[in-house]
Amino acid sequence: MPGVPESFPPHFFANAAGEPLARVPLAETIPRIVSAPFLSFLAAKVFRVLRDAAKGSAFGIRKLLKKLEQNFYRLRHSRRERCEEKEETLSQSESPFPRSVARTIWKRGVIMTKVIAHRGFSGEYPENTLLAFRKAIEAGCDGIELDVQLSGDGEIMIMHDERLDRTTDGSGLLREHTLEQLRSVNAAARWEGRFPQEPVPTLRDYFELVKDSAVLTNIELKNSVFWYEGMEEKVVALIREYRLEDRILFSSFNHESIALCRSLAPEIPRAFLYDCRLIDSAAYAKSNGAQYLHPAYHNVDAEAVP
Repeated sequence: MPGVPESFPPHFFANAAGEPLARVPLAETIPRIVSAPFLSFLAAKVFRVLRDAAKGSAFGIRKLLKKLEQNFYRLRHSRRERCEEKEETLSQSESPFPRSVARTIWKRGVIMTKVIAHRGFSGEYPENTLLAFRKAIEAGCDGIELDVQLSGDGEIMIMHDERLDRTTDGSGLLREHTLEQLRSVNAAARWEGRFPQEPVPTLRDYFELVKDSAVLTNIELKNSVFWYEGMEEKVVALIREYRLEDRILFSSFNHESIALCRSLAPEIPRAFLYDCRLIDSAAYAKSNGAQYLHPAYHNVDAEAVP
């Protein structure tokens, strides 16, 4: 697919053939590394080892280690055969991903589901704040999703709603406030004193937080209600300043915005957000330069998955 660089990391929901993970039944994506009989055997051996250890015998421990070693080599050999078989399948199939990426997807275990912290660790901390982002990283997330808009003086701010009222102690439209004014509102005010003052962060603040980590970032461009003139250019310029192109995914309900991102930064992958049922969604995405689809969950079923 155009716009997918050779170095693009395989981290957004794909199977070994580079297709959306939803197309593969879950049971087929789970590597059968350890069989049920082997687990039963292991449980029985652990019990015997504990019993023998109580009697002062090391013989049971040595036997268990030897058996584990034998099973490890057997399972590793079986996995290698499956990898070789899958790579042969890849070589005969068409995939929107480079071959090296598809092989990496398989060798890393097929399952490409990642833990993406929606607006940071927003279930326990104020959404879209540096506190929520830090806590998500500390919890071990693979990536973070956040929303960007422009302030009245053109700064890239991180906030989901167009209005301040739901998540801060301020009121009115974000676009009608300057950066200085937004710094003074408390984005943790609705948490009834559980957290100290949390300002509305800028995208630069966020990049300073994650620049030395491996965290992926899904930037949702919030311009489906208001068109923020020049926002895409500003966001792309900041990404390039921090050299984070290989760790970013753009998404938006405004598909014209995604098309603009494609022309500004074809090396950065893109996704269409939508809350309706698209006709031939895969063809729509491909023809309009999006590598991924982000549908509303209630629209996803066997018929809707391309």
